[in-house]
Amino acid sequence: MSSSFLRGCGEVCEEASLTVWKTLGEAQDAAEDLARAAHGWGFVQSIDDMHGRWEALNEEMRGRLNTASDNFRRSADAYDGNETRTARDFSGIYR
Repeated sequence: MSSSFLRGCGEVCEEASLTVWKTLGEAQDAAEDLARAAHGWGFVQSIDDMHGRWEALNEEMRGRLNTASDNFRRSADAYDGNETRTARDFSGIYR
């Protein structure tokens, strides 16, 4: 375990959050295409509901990924701080 590993985990979470966010536009385009192709069909009204659920799920996933990213970075900072304090505390033992 190292602070650079923890920061790397934070970056991975951040990248995943961005990837999830990018699906919103693609989902909207797909929903619009489906609605146009199925004009007059009974299920078309449910497309908006389905898209709304996807937006809510997308927001929840991004929120959790962003929280994880922040937590990894805070852990890395704390790890660095502990390493510095430990090195300082042990530096004068054998003098």
